Amino acid sequence: MKLWAWLLLVTSPLLSQNPRTAGGQYARQALTYEEFDAYAAVVEAPDPQRQLKAAESFKQLYPDSELLVFVYEHEVDALRGLKRLAAARASAGQALKLTPNNTKVMLALAQLLADDPDPPDEVRSSEVQQLVARCLEELGRLKTPRTVSPKKWEETRSKLESDAHAANGLMAARSGRTAFAIREFEAAVALNSSPDGAQHFYLGHLYAVAGRIEEARAMLAVAEKLGPERVRKLAVAAISKLP
Repeated sequence: MKLWAWLLLVTSPLLSQNPRTAGGQYARQALTYEEFDAYAAVVEAPDPQRQLKAAESFKQLYPDSELLVFVYEHEVDALRGLKRLAAARASAGQALKLTPNNTKVMLALAQLLADDPDPPDEVRSSEVQQLVARCLEELGRLKTPRTVSPKKWEETRSKLESDAHAANGLMAARSGRTAFAIREFEAAVALNSSPDGAQHFYLGHLYAVAGRIEEARAMLAVAEKLGPERVRKLAVAAISKLP
């Protein structure tokens, strides 16, 4: 099994992590009832295949719609669910053309690039770092949406910041930059409002690689406790191999 498999860092759908118009960035509306119904068909599609079909239909019928960026966001989710990662990257790129400061899509694209099965190279590593830096900068500027409580928004923003650092850490780990990867996963774990077993597992493994055995053991024990089952098994196996 590939060590740096993405595991659980991208299991939450792009659109479920935070309000679709985070910070009031992209408050948009349909111009007709028919356009809204076509958009609702995308949002309410019961499975990824039908969601992609509804998204394609919407794009053909309403190529200039204000809602098009949200259709691309749903398309990214659906394609990721089907493991069509290259197509998901393309859809994320289209969304960014429409909304260049879209934090959710920047994060999704960074994750997709970090999880590319091809060996990492300097170009891809640089692109991930740039996307993460832009995402974090934009998140720092966003104000609390009027429809979300300040507490909920801070939790949402912290989770997005955590995922951004994790994407950077994953890319660095796959590139052999262990010290930088450790710093990024430490930031990810510290920021995450909902402790993530996969993040703890990766950080524990990186501590082991760096020879920080007791820290590795402690972090892997947390990963084992948090789970879910796939992470739990990996953590147990990693602990058994520590000196």
